[in-house]
Amino acid sequence: MDDWVSVLCLVGVGSLLAILGFRSRKRKDDDVESPPPNRAADAANDTIQQTFQDEVSGILKRARGKDPAGDLADKGNSRNRR
Repeated sequence: MDDWVSVLCLVGVGSLLAILGFRSRKRKDDDVESPPPNRAADAANDTIQQTFQDEVSGILKRARGKDPAGDLADKGNSRNRR
């Protein structure tokens, strides 16, 4: 009976040490420094977002006018001429 208790204690302690070892290994991976911010990409993203907002507001303005179909057609035709 004493042999079984000793074996179970050793298995339990070994499992506990293995779990703690794996948890500490994962924490070391999280400490890796992130790359510095990319200011050029941020500026480009801001420009793209502003252009998108301008285009959407222009389309909404044309859709609410007196002649929505004509205004939207004129916008589409002007984009094709570029």
